[in-house]
Amino acid sequence: MRRPNVICLVIDRLHAGYLGAYGNTWTSTPALDRFAAESFVFDQAIIDSPQLDLIYRSLWLGLHALCPQTCELYRDSLPTIFSNNGWHTALLTDETVVARHPLAAAFSEQVLIQASGQSEQGRTSRQVAAMVDDTDAAMFFTSAKKWLEAAKSPFLLWLHTGTLGRAWDAPLEFRQQFADEDDPAPSNSANIPHRILSKDYDPDELLEASHAYAGQISLVDQMVESLLEIVDGLGHADNTELVIFSPRGISLGEHRWLGIYDEDTYAEVIHVPWMARIPANICASGRSQQLIQPADWYATILDSCGLEYGATTLDQARRPVGKLALTGYGRSFLPLIRGQQSTGFDRACCLGSSGQTFITPAWSLHLASDNLPKPRDISEKPTDNQAPQRVELFVKPDDWFEVNEVSNRCTGTVEKMRGAMVEFMNACQTSKPALLANLPDELIDGSE
Repeated sequence: MRRPNVICLVIDRLHAGYLGAYGNTWTSTPALDRFAAESFVFDQAIIDSPQLDLIYRSLWLGLHALCPQTCELYRDSLPTIFSNNGWHTALLTDETVVARHPLAAAFSEQVLIQASGQSEQGRTSRQVAAMVDDTDAAMFFTSAKKWLEAAKSPFLLWLHTGTLGRAWDAPLEFRQQFADEDDPAPSNSANIPHRILSKDYDPDELLEASHAYAGQISLVDQMVESLLEIVDGLGHADNTELVIFSPRGISLGEHRWLGIYDEDTYAEVIHVPWMARIPANICASGRSQQLIQPADWYATILDSCGLEYGATTLDQARRPVGKLALTGYGRSFLPLIRGQQSTGFDRACCLGSSGQTFITPAWSLHLASDNLPKPRDISEKPTDNQAPQRVELFVKPDDWFEVNEVSNRCTGTVEKMRGAMVEFMNACQTSKPALLANLPDELIDGSE
């Protein structure tokens, strides 16, 4: 088997709702839209934690965020496996959390690109750039293109940029293109907002932030286009697996939060874009509504390259399981892409510091409190010293932004969702993959 190149482009804080490929009609993302048309697009990719270090454990070890640390002892990381099988592995990032991750040391080459933007929670005042080349994003993508121009096959190149969470510094015309004549003049500040909107907030306040973020997305889209031109121009395209996804979204007023807010687990943060362009000899382009999570990428990329791994065998990972979910330890979604499997990825769970979400094809259950019980105790009633849980239920996939809460009208569904979540969370605590019981039809198709 000819060993393919693998490029993973990870764009942190990329909001799925601002991409044309995911239904947005007013932003401008032609490069990402074209890439989606050439790729297999997952419409229901759900992260397992808003914490970047846990997300990368999932991606590089194939362990759900709920799996205990002891499970790490029985797994080889992605860069380790690729390196041991003859690939050159490289990590290029402008994010120190990623560069200093314990698993990052396994890459043969590690490059930390010094970012020019402010930190996510920074308060340094900055203005938009005068030219595209002066932006925070340009610095990262220029380094990535230079690496690709000198690359020798086969390679695993992992690219991670946190630019969308550092500075919205695209030149002013990038945000001006979205403003109508009667809209307020766009701000020239590159600072990312970090506040909660008042209940009676001025819509112009949110509009200004939306235009600034959309402008930044347009800039990043241009950068992606230039990167794709390098990949295609060097003749790598026909033997390169290229995936573009986001490890986290960003709050842009959906639940009154504006900016970086990872404590809770609403869709704007945990529902992320995920597109994989895989050589035609492996699979064709298409779309899927199946629920996938970061740990599944670990199994998938190894499966597509013919590599085996750790304590869980590929036979387990790619076995068609019908409505039974092989959970916690990453399942190859290559059978989904190839059309060999149409079910099995029917639930997802994300745990935040003050909220957690469990999702099935028909519903999203959101629990939040200041004192969440531990995974094994999630079904217990709160004690006197525990804050009561806020329980919310949303219809999926129709209620994309989770604005219509229906738990008071669907109490039976809430209990079934809670029970399925308990089973999922407990299964992740075991030392090996677990086959879960079939979900009730109501949680799959919304029927009673």
